[in-house]
Amino acid sequence: QAEVAHRLGWKVFAHGGKPNANFASDVQDMNSAAGNMNRQTAEKWHAGGGSIFSYCMPFPSSENPAMHRRWNGLWRYKTFRYDGSMQHGLVISMYDEFRDDPGGDGNYRNFCNCYPMQGGALMKLCWEGTREGYDDIRYLTRLTQLAQANLDSKDPALLREAKRAMLWIEKIDGRYTDLDALRAGTAERILLLQDQI
Repeated sequence: QAEVAHRLGWKVFAHGGKPNANFASDVQDMNSAAGNMNRQTAEKWHAGGGSIFSYCMPFPSSENPAMHRRWNGLWRYKTFRYDGSMQHGLVISMYDEFRDDPGGDGNYRNFCNCYPMQGGALMKLCWEGTREGYDDIRYLTRLTQLAQANLDSKDPALLREAKRAMLWIEKIDGRYTDLDALRAGTAERILLLQDQI
């Protein structure tokens, strides 16, 4: 089936665990891996030109937006080199935060980023954390683009600032970095580069 899809110019996506990287990365273009993230797994998918997303790490919840900011942002992107997250955005039925999980383990208690409302959706705190995490990555991406574009600059001050920015990005630890300080520092470095261009 994957061969037919590729002949038609389509991409093949599958949801599965880490073994998919060993047995299916030659026919799949993107995988949503369940369970713990693993940088080596991400490198296998990237080596073949594929992408990997994380499923259920963590499930959406409303209790801790700071966790969702880190896990769906810098931690997943920088530490594990994953390409994104696959979370349930809007669930109309199935699970309800205000009742016990039918399975009894609480794992699916908060299964979505937002609740349905007439005429729209009610964003949960989980969504706000995830959005902030993506914004952290947007800031770092902009800084990376500016710095890489000036790594061959003939202006010594601009070249030095571009190198400093790239080295600073490389030293960031996605697990422990203060995310508010990271955002402020990234914005400051973007402005420093822009002022010298």
